[in-house]
Amino acid sequence: MKLHSAFKKLFAMTFLFVQIVLPLHAAEYLRNYVCVVRTNMPESTVKFLNEYKDILEKKGYSDYASYISDYLKGTFGSGFAFYYNGVPYLITNRHVVSQAESVNAIFENEDGSTSEYKNLKIIAADEDVDIALIQLPASYARAGLELDTDKLSDGDEVWSAGYPALGEEPAWQLGKGNVTNATARVKELLDPDISSIIQHSAQVDSGNSGGPLLIKDDNARGGYKVVGINTWKASNRENTNFAIPANLVYSFVQTTISGTATNKDIKSRLNQFKEAIAEEDFLDTAKFISNDFVASYGGDNFVTVISKAPKTVQDLIVVVFVYDPIEGMREALAYTVWNNFQGKKGVLNYEVSKTEESDNQANVSFNINDKESTSVWQKEHGNYKLTEFSAVKRTSTSSKNSFTAAANGEPMGFSIEDPYFLDIKGGLLYTMDSKKSSFCLKASFNLSDIFATGIFLQYPKIALDTNAPDTLTKMSTFGLFARLQIPFRYNRFMVEPFGQLHFGFANFGDFDTGRTVFGWGLGVDAAYMLSSLIAPEISFSYQNNTYSDVNDKIKTGNLAFSVGLKLLAF
Repeated sequence: MKLHSAFKKLFAMTFLFVQIVLPLHAAEYLRNYVCVVRTNMPESTVKFLNEYKDILEKKGYSDYASYISDYLKGTFGSGFAFYYNGVPYLITNRHVVSQAESVNAIFENEDGSTSEYKNLKIIAADEDVDIALIQLPASYARAGLELDTDKLSDGDEVWSAGYPALGEEPAWQLGKGNVTNATARVKELLDPDISSIIQHSAQVDSGNSGGPLLIKDDNARGGYKVVGINTWKASNRENTNFAIPANLVYSFVQTTISGTATNKDIKSRLNQFKEAIAEEDFLDTAKFISNDFVASYGGDNFVTVISKAPKTVQDLIVVVFVYDPIEGMREALAYTVWNNFQGKKGVLNYEVSKTEESDNQANVSFNINDKESTSVWQKEHGNYKLTEFSAVKRTSTSSKNSFTAAANGEPMGFSIEDPYFLDIKGGLLYTMDSKKSSFCLKASFNLSDIFATGIFLQYPKIALDTNAPDTLTKMSTFGLFARLQIPFRYNRFMVEPFGQLHFGFANFGDFDTGRTVFGWGLGVDAAYMLSSLIAPEISFSYQNNTYSDVNDKIKTGNLAFSVGLKLLAF
């Protein structure tokens, strides 16, 4: 599977702490133009995250709930002021503001005080190049940094400026390094068909994203000019950082302000969507998922995807969720949307059957393999994004699911779902005919919420000779089973009635007395979710078995009581 936006996040979020001592006057002067960018999430998103955190905690996903708690403390990056046609703007990375409704820009003054500009509007964001443009207010009275679009050379001296985290708070840092590859091409970070990127060794840490990469120029404001935006850091190499070149920054600002950007109408946006759907993985589809879509459907969909998607998809989405829960849920929704267009041999035949566009919203219908799916697109950060897609379903057992009900302040109620993949248990097997107990062991694998298959091992004591009922034989029984189950869940508790069919061999390997075993069983499991990874359980069942060889058949009834664990295999 290719790596794209998810590993952009990982590059940007895996850091080493490095400091460097620099001339004080240069650092202080430069701070007039470089700022902390703090994001303001929509109230609906904050409300959703708080409620979803509580729901995850109640349902046993305590580790995921803790990641949301950390995320709700707030996120920040860096940015810098820049003038275009005499109007001040703030430039940063798109991923810094991707969940934001607005941002606050905090500049540190030379006397140690700060100047803050609140609730600034995000004018536009380029998802392919990872740039965002923010409107500074009329009250902004500072100057801005200048861009230098000349090509750099390997070995050139460069500087990084910004506010990486020190502890949990942003702290000013000016780092010095060199260009180590002036024309780096890393397709996982930026499509080489769009541009190369700048690889350098100046310090970049968590919170530097969106800050400027600089060269010294005594004639420029602050003594520096901007040659790029610091955006990524390689986690598996030392001093390997990447910046978006200044010529891309200037082009983005120019086309945005002039209104000549190519992705403003729904038609061009749907062409981009078509290209993303045609990719061999789902990652490019994430840029089409709006924050509103995440807040409305992300909770249910995330749990479904991490329970039932392929292992590689689960692992990637969980890694992203740890750093950024909203992005993790966005990636999960992207997978679900992308997967609806995929068949066994690639992308299904589909066409846009209807489009209605008005103001900042468009209603689009897709005909996917002769099946109609509807969608709603709204503009977010200047780009059309999905807010509804009929093929994305909420997990529900009635008219409302537990997540939706809880979000509306209603009781969570029951749900029918089993998020665990592996079930291992062992215990006592009581044979009713002989009135003897022995040992049994079972391992099952959930193929869906209601269907599982697995293996069993039992040692029942039965009478093979009906003329000598007191002469008991301990049978080593091994086999396979298939089971239908209905997992009723209420918060952390789960009760799962089931029925099964099983087939196997007794005394396998001893062909003189070997027998086949066929039977059925009914029972119930009860489990308590300690976390999203593990749940202890108890099980009680009745089994009816028939042991057959060429001469006769022997039927027995068994009662099984066992204890075990349900596991989610990440």
